[in-house]
Amino acid sequence: MSVVDRDARDALIVATRSFMAGEIRSHEFDDRIEDAVMDTKDETARDVHLMLWGTYDDVSNHYIRVGKDGWDFYHRILLLLQSDAHVVNLPTEYVGDRLRWVAAASLVLYVAAFLTLGFSAVTFVIIAMLAALSFVISTIRSKRDEDPRIAAMTPFQSISEIYNVRKQVSNFTKQPYPERVRWGLYKRSWMEIEIWPPISFCICAPFWCALLPLILLAQCLPKREQNWYICMPADPSS
Repeated sequence: MSVVDRDARDALIVATRSFMAGEIRSHEFDDRIEDAVMDTKDETARDVHLMLWGTYDDVSNHYIRVGKDGWDFYHRILLLLQSDAHVVNLPTEYVGDRLRWVAAASLVLYVAAFLTLGFSAVTFVIIAMLAALSFVISTIRSKRDEDPRIAAMTPFQSISEIYNVRKQVSNFTKQPYPERVRWGLYKRSWMEIEIWPPISFCICAPFWCALLPLILLAQCLPKREQNWYICMPADPSS
């Protein structure tokens, strides 16, 4: 059974609500949620810290800037923290797809081109084509991993999990999405702008070509996948 550290969870709640209310910026938010889990044995609090860490920029010091989906995600995090539920991490799985064989064939062709043609113009043309193919593989995988149904429930994995936790936290309230939090009210950094894939490839092409063997090798390997579910203390499966 996971330990429920109410002090750590409450500290995360206060910090998150302060960030959502625009009372603190990202740097202070980062410090406060890290301090909240510094000495805790509550694994769920630690997991929540990692989930929150990916929702803000820890380089620039900014107020909260998320879309409606991100605002709802913060509320689901608060619901989890207000309950005594805990995150149960399942054993790591390694999964593969057919694209890994495309990457493997590309890597073999890359090596064969160098061994047979050396540093010729034809070799560099082949490298450019393989780099473009590798970039397509990466783009397809990233789009495939963006499941809107899962994103709409995270950190929960099902509607029933949300329902079970919501039953325990009867006093939970959700704040409406404020206009001031819209992305358009804040100046985005270049890292936050979604670039059309072909243009993105042109920008990254020199680095992609230089690191192509390592990229293809990584794409050949099975993907490491970590799954979990939310469990209430009274659940017999806990």
